Amino acid sequence: MLTILGKIIILIIKIIIEVFITVVSGIIVATYTAILTYLLNKRDDDKK
Repeated sequence: MLTILGKIIILIIKIIIEVFITVVSGIIVATYTAILTYLLNKRDDDKK
């Protein structure tokens, strides 16, 4: 009983960690892309 429950808890924790890593890396990529886009647009505005 306890081992099955333990396996389920470990599985849930692994899933939560994977989702957390995916979300965090997604936010980092989105922020990075937004900053790059902003800088490129700013540079284009400076040229005009």
